[in-house]
Amino acid sequence: MHKILVAIDGSEHSERAVRYLIGLIQDGGLLGGSVEVHLVNVQPLLPTRIALDMSEDERDRYYGDKSAEDSQKAEVLLKHRTPYLTRRCSQPNCGVFAFPWM
Repeated sequence: MHKILVAIDGSEHSERAVRYLIGLIQDGGLLGGSVEVHLVNVQPLLPTRIALDMSEDERDRYYGDKSAEDSQKAEVLLKHRTPYLTRRCSQPNCGVFAFPWM
């Protein structure tokens, strides 16, 4: 099984990367066989002066909404084409991800 990690940020570039990956999967070329795609989206931290005026729930909601917005295009493209999992991170210590397959 091929396991592929794709960084997404909602930009045209990340959308293009997902479209390219879909092409490789559908053509059965280099990625012929079973493929599992892991999308990762990391949100930059809010400036301290703004974050301090927000409750923890408000910050979590902000980061969740922003990450969902950034991930939406890639998830729509992959839906019904290949299994995928989205990882989102907005914590100061999110530099390390624990993927079950690593």
